[in-house]
Amino acid sequence: LSQTPIDQLVPEAMDYTTTYQYLRASYPARPVQTDLALLARRISRSYQRSISVIKLALVLKVFCDIHLLTFQGLGQDRFRIELASVDQTTRAKLSESPVHHYLSTLGGNT
Repeated sequence: LSQTPIDQLVPEAMDYTTTYQYLRASYPARPVQTDLALLARRISRSYQRSISVIKLALVLKVFCDIHLLTFQGLGQDRFRIELASVDQTTRAKLSESPVHHYLSTLGGNT
């Protein structure tokens, strides 16, 4: 991990888009219990693009920061997420997340 360039760990704009689309389509009105590796594989398979566990964890943290979902750790790499109801007229602003702001200072494509 220490030899991995930081830009390969920072989520790209498409990582946010595909993750949110997958969650909204797959779990629109109910909480889900899963683990990061399984969710990353499902998203990668559905969109034929690779999203690492690290990128997915960062994307989910940003989504929590801007109140798009709630996240609850359940131990042993499992967690529960639930999407918030969304006002269709208001667009979420990733820039309102402290994590997203920090990632953008690293020079990523967020």
